Amino acid sequence: MKNVIVFLLCLCSMTALGQVRMPKIWNMKEAQNTDKPEEVIYLSLSHQKLTEIPNWVYRFKNLKRLDLSGNTITKIPGKLNRLKKLTYINLSNNVSEAYRKELNKKYSSYFKKTDAAQEKLIKQKSFFDLNAKQQRAKLDSLRASFRKAREAFIASLPAPEPVKIKFGKCRYIKKIKMKDCFLKTVPRTLHCLINLEEVILDKNRIEKIPKRLAKLKHLVLLSMNYNKLNSVDRVDFEKFTKLDRLFLGRNQLTRIPDKIQQLNRLTKLNLAGNKLKEVNPAIQKLTQLKHLILYDNSIEKIPGFIFDMRDLVELDLAYNKINEVSPKIGQLTQLQDLYLSYNELSNLPASIGDMASLRKMYLHHNKLYDLPKTIAKLNNIKVLHLNNNRFMAIPTEIYGLQKMVDLNLAYNQLEEYDERLSKFPKLKLLFINSNNIKKGQPEYQSYRKMFDAMRAKNIIVND
Repeated sequence: MKNVIVFLLCLCSMTALGQVRMPKIWNMKEAQNTDKPEEVIYLSLSHQKLTEIPNWVYRFKNLKRLDLSGNTITKIPGKLNRLKKLTYINLSNNVSEAYRKELNKKYSSYFKKTDAAQEKLIKQKSFFDLNAKQQRAKLDSLRASFRKAREAFIASLPAPEPVKIKFGKCRYIKKIKMKDCFLKTVPRTLHCLINLEEVILDKNRIEKIPKRLAKLKHLVLLSMNYNKLNSVDRVDFEKFTKLDRLFLGRNQLTRIPDKIQQLNRLTKLNLAGNKLKEVNPAIQKLTQLKHLILYDNSIEKIPGFIFDMRDLVELDLAYNKINEVSPKIGQLTQLQDLYLSYNELSNLPASIGDMASLRKMYLHHNKLYDLPKTIAKLNNIKVLHLNNNRFMAIPTEIYGLQKMVDLNLAYNQLEEYDERLSKFPKLKLLFINSNNIKKGQPEYQSYRKMFDAMRAKNIIVND
């Protein structure tokens, strides 16, 4: 690990000195006109109304990445094998040109209406009669209604027939990205990219993971976030022998089958934004798992087996319905990032102080009014978000956390601040606005001076 850090520091230093240059991203016109084809490594042909890969692309023998997004490509031919260094293709937003024009037209019309409504609001005299907090609440409410209306608007738009792509037997492609293609199924010939390692099919309309996908023997990443999967019961997980990361966030899953335990190399599992009320205990048999993402489900209680998964480094349980945390959480001594925001917590167990590896802890939007004194033991904490809780005083235990970089105490009920806020040696961000201390009060002047002194040290302070 130390060697990696040293290498990255050296790389940053060399970049600053101009000794390392990031590869240039060539556009269509530049690439067509260049007399140095060997220099073309990254090529973007995005939104060029293409229906096939141009023949002149094959002269770029050093090409590694090819962006074909925003076109209407119907074939990825086997002759791409001529480009032996080409490992990545982006085919996102691959829809018909006629549909794209119609969509842009409707979007433009819709956004004009929403912009006009917001402009009308902020010009009203009654809006300026409100205080700053009321104005913000009014605008937030308006934006929330716009968001809902926008989602409904998008859902009402007719979906085009997906562009059917035929994949040739390309040996060198390792990563394919096909987001926003309105796919209802995984392309039938995708497995012809025989050495694929990463498949990204986010934001489509796919309802199931087909068995033929298991033919991709080298697959390490499968990402199908934002689709319409309602079950993965029939997936042959045992055939995905090298799968390292599985992302199934924002689907319609209500359960995870026992067979998931067959993914014995899995290190990251994303099940965020589904309809899970319980978490299958089979997940604890994923002995290589480091990252478990269960954000935005309907989980009411943290399953006890999670506390036995002692190699976890990231646990995300935000946006659920959890009202208590077991003292067993202290067993997760390797955990670095803990997300418990947007739940119903009113307290935390003292054992949380045993989680010595914690770097980031997100506890905002709960019902906390205090922290256990053992928080003072978390010497590696860099990010601590306590905003939107019920704190009347800043927990004194946090002042000893010398690695703090980002501290958020906004939207609580704090009645005084403490000069020790300015003593964190590495602090870069402090959010402490919207508490019970009014800027117009005489006693606020000393706080203002403290915050101004912090800003003079390039600390961002929102008070």
